[in-house]
This record gives sequence, structure tokens and C-alpha cells, in this order.
Amino acid sequence: MAISFRQLHVYLLCLAISHTTALYLQPVYGKSVTAGCGQACAQLAARFASTSAIHFPENDPSFRIWDAKQAAVVPACRVEPHTSDEVVEVLSIIKDNWCTFAIKGGGHARRVDASNSNGGVTLDMGRFNQTEVMDDLQSAWLGAGLTLVEADRALEEKQLAFLGGRVDTVGVAGFSMGGGFSNLIAKMGLAVDNILEYEVILPNGTIANITHETDPDIYYALRGGANNFGIITRFRHRTVLQGQQLFGQRTYSLNYTHQILAETYKLATLYSNDTDMVYYTRLQYNRTTESFVPAIWYSYLKPEPSPSVFKDAFEIPYETDALRTDWVSNHIATAPAFGLRRLYTTFTYSPSASLEKRVWEIFQSLVAKFSHVPGFSPGVVLQPIPKAVFRAAKERGGNALGLEPPGDGPLMLALLTFGWQNATDDQVMYSFAEAWRSRSVNAAKEMGLWNRYLYINYCKEDQDPFASYGEENASRLRKIQRKVDKEGIFTSSGLNRGYFKLL
Repeated sequence: MAISFRQLHVYLLCLAISHTTALYLQPVYGKSVTAGCGQACAQLAARFASTSAIHFPENDPSFRIWDAKQAAVVPACRVEPHTSDEVVEVLSIIKDNWCTFAIKGGGHARRVDASNSNGGVTLDMGRFNQTEVMDDLQSAWLGAGLTLVEADRALEEKQLAFLGGRVDTVGVAGFSMGGGFSNLIAKMGLAVDNILEYEVILPNGTIANITHETDPDIYYALRGGANNFGIITRFRHRTVLQGQQLFGQRTYSLNYTHQILAETYKLATLYSNDTDMVYYTRLQYNRTTESFVPAIWYSYLKPEPSPSVFKDAFEIPYETDALRTDWVSNHIATAPAFGLRRLYTTFTYSPSASLEKRVWEIFQSLVAKFSHVPGFSPGVVLQPIPKAVFRAAKERGGNALGLEPPGDGPLMLALLTFGWQNATDDQVMYSFAEAWRSRSVNAAKEMGLWNRYLYINYCKEDQDPFASYGEENASRLRKIQRKVDKEGIFTSSGLNRGYFKLL
């Protein structure tokens, strides 16, 4: 039974608690809200109203989420627990009323129900924003509500770093669960392989601290298995001593495409033994000037203004220069503006300047056909998956990602990222993403350079990242989930249905 969005029943529930009176509002529910979710939100209101941790759509103006597709949906309510015990209570109420829910960390996913529930409960982890550095300075607990820049700033106070990403408002939770590309990747691998311990609420409501020693199966599953095994409240990330470093990008004329791709190919292959160095390239469409702007983003872990590994690349004439030595938290990019509808898609390949030139050409030809769409702002990012990733993936029992490079070389990852303004253009924009990916993948296959791996944090919803992990790994993940989640709470037919599901 659905409850009409226009129904509003306001009543006062007076509870005598030490001569005080608590006031509660009966919420306004969206059209897609079931009676079970209505009841769940009423119970959550009774439990959490005194801590201002329960919010209803008609009175929640401060709630923001990056992707406009997700921002447009209306949850029955949003709840912000701030302890693991409270998360257990929330999960229990949700299950008792069989109400769908989504979990929001940073909120950078790009599909409905991934981090904002359509008609169910949005479980917002924003109050889990604490950082606790261990006495030996070799690891730190990071709360699931932290953004990357918040974690960076807290650790920099002790001149420490963790394997965080390059966009400020991305959440530590989603970043860490999906893999995690950082400026430390060439030295230490992916973030997911540098998480030593998880605090997680399992589907049965148990609070568990998971390490390779305490539960090797769940620990394996959490390293790449996404949101299918419970609600992670904290991550104990490995930390390293790190001061200021060289960071930033240079933009170039499109006339230098050949030199850009030739020099970055050398960085990915010939010079990859310098593990202080990381880079990625980007080709961005500038809507204002109707032009394409190539860029190289450089990172070097030492405060050297001209590292020798970048000598040849630095000789390419540039248009703008944002390189500087500073703390990472002052370097990482501001997320693209809120308010646009967002989409990513991706594929993986072996390094090749000629393939990358073809991928950029495909991008340019397609953008010309879709540039009329309001708000259209596409870019293609090409970034290496260095050798250290494959070494780190084997530590502590291995992860679930199934990354297998050809021979001893690195791999490359291509990301198409873009936004647009109006829902009426959704079908057109999805077709743009599919056309770019299919043509680029076909080019990679024709050249014998395609790799099956899909980075889950960059996948479009029609892609299957778990299949890309390999059947053995995917099978093991499904087996572990059946064991851990006997009620099917975190499955596609259960209560937490958003994002990529194993079952």
C-alpha cells in the first residue's frame, strides 16, 4: 500500500521524561513509499528525534547529493546514526518493517538507490566523521562518513597520509570499498589492499571487527565486494609518513596530442620503476570555447619542482600550469559542481599510445554530435594501474578484484565522465556513453590490448564488474554472501538493492 505524497498528518506525541515533552511530526511520504517504510520511519522518529538525527523530505533543506538523478528521488526519511550501536538499531527497525534502504557515505554514486533511497530509508553515515591515529602512526581508523579531503587534513596534522583519492568530496567509504586510486598507488597499490581492519555491521545485526586473521572470508569479500556484506562503519587504513609533495596539472594545445601520449606511455612503462611518480591524462571538452583541452596531471611524492622522471614530459609546451609543492589536502580537485546528472563508464587495456589516440578521436567525433545537450561536460581520463597493484593484491590472502596483467607490464584504465542538465536528455546521454565505450573497446580488442577488468567505482549500471573479476572470484563472493546474509538483505531482491549486486 502506498501513502500519498500530499497527505500530511501533524500530531504531538507528548512523553513525560523528567518533566520534558518531546514533539514529533508525522512525516509526509513520497508516492513510492510503502506502508512498511512509513512505519519504519515513524519508529525511527520516535527513537532518534531527540538527537536531531531523523529528517523527512518536506523539512530537509541541507541534504545534498552530488548526482542530480539521485538528488531527485524522495526517501521516506533520512536517518543519521552516530554510533555503531545506533546503526544496529536502524538496521533492526528497517528489517522488522521490511523497508528498502540506501547507505550514503560521500554520496558520489551515479544511480538511484545507490546512496539515496527512492521511497525507503536513506541511512546517512555523515556523523561517522572521526579519525583515530594509532600510537605507532602506521594506521588510522577512518569513519565511513568522512570525505577524502577531511581524512587528508586530519592525517596531515601528524604528517601522515593514507591512500586517498584526488577529488575532495568523494567519500572514504565508497572509495575504499571499490578499490581506490591514489598518488601512493605506484608504491603501495590500491587503497583496498591497504585496509588492515574493518568495523562492520553484518546483515544479522552483529558488530564485527574483520581482519585477515579474524575472518579471512569476509575480509577477502570486503576487498572489492562493494556493499553486499553489511554496513561498514570504520576502516583502519595503513598510513605512511608524508610531507608536502609536487602535485597538479598542465594543460596543452590539442596540437601536442602525439607528444602527450608518447611521453605518458613512457611514464607508464619505461619509467614505472620510479614509484614516487604517478600521472594521468585527461581530454576535456570545453563547452564555452567549443574546444578540446588535453591535460597531464602530475604527482611526485617528494617536494621536487622538476623530478627527472618528468623531464621529457615537462618539455612539452603547455597552455596553463597548476603544478606546485603543497599538502595533498590543498591539491586535490574540487568535485565537479552539484546539480548535474552524472554518468561514468570505463574499460581496461594494456598501455598503447596509438590506442589512446584512437580513444580520444572516438571521443571527439561523438562529442560533436551531442554538444547541443544543455550542461553537457564530458572528459576522458586515462590512468595507469602500476605493477605495485598486482603485488599488493596478493597480500593477506588476496583481494576479490581478479586483476591479471599480461606478462610483467602495467595496465591502463579509461574513464568517460560527464554531466548534463535535463532528465529529458537521459536516453541521449546514455547512448553517448554506450557508443564511446563500445567503439573504444572494439578498438582495444582489434589491437589485442583489451583486458577484462572493470573498476567498479567507474562502471555504468549495464556493466558487470563482478564478472570481470573472473568466475572463480565472483563465485567465491556469492558463496560468502549466502553464508553471511542468509535473509538476503543486501541482494537485488532484498532491502539494500542499490549499486552492483552479487545476488
